[in-house]
Amino acid sequence: MQGQHFPKQDLQFEEGGPRVIASSDLILFASSSSTGTTITVPTGIADGDLAVLVDRGYLITGTAAAVTPSGYTSRANVAATDGNQRVVVTTKILTTADDSATVTGMSSDDTRKILLVFRLVGGITTITASAVTSTYAGSADPAAASASYTGLSNSSITLGILAAGFTFTISTPSFSPTETGYEVRGNNLRAYYLLTYTGDPGSVSVDQGNSGFRNQNILLNFEVS
Repeated sequence: MQGQHFPKQDLQFEEGGPRVIASSDLILFASSSSTGTTITVPTGIADGDLAVLVDRGYLITGTAAAVTPSGYTSRANVAATDGNQRVVVTTKILTTADDSATVTGMSSDDTRKILLVFRLVGGITTITASAVTSTYAGSADPAAASASYTGLSNSSITLGILAAGFTFTISTPSFSPTETGYEVRGNNLRAYYLLTYTGDPGSVSVDQGNSGFRNQNILLNFEVS
């Protein structure tokens, strides 16, 4: 199914500020979401679009096994330290042949997937991924996941991911600075994105309160050109 968009207004900064976002140059082109093992790439794909798959799996017994879809590259693989839940982030630079393709990811007792497709003017040929920052609390309020992304030479996409266990609902989600937008699948998976066309994202954080079970905060950045 098509994703649910929550775009923010373009951000404006005085000369010398940390970010300049040109919405026509780096955009979220489309998204889709799923509660199954597979997810469908949206229509209208162009060569050089970037697919980012956020895949959350939850097993009642054990921990969901990580899956990297065919042709995708693993960027984050974060499991709850006391079991059950895992969040995997993978990427692929798309071609027109990927239009409406079926992508197979994790299978679990409670699965949530969000596929984000970003488009950069001129297309994307190179991705440099940051280290993954994550925090976790089994049945408590996790600390915010925070990182500073500076010294970047190209445009970038910063992702802030919140996940909660099984049928629980993410509590008091937040992202700082103001996100470009976010996508959700159900009550327990949310993916914020901050698009930076020139300059650095700077200090970024993502957080949630205590949903009641398996609370994960995850933060990472992709520099793209």
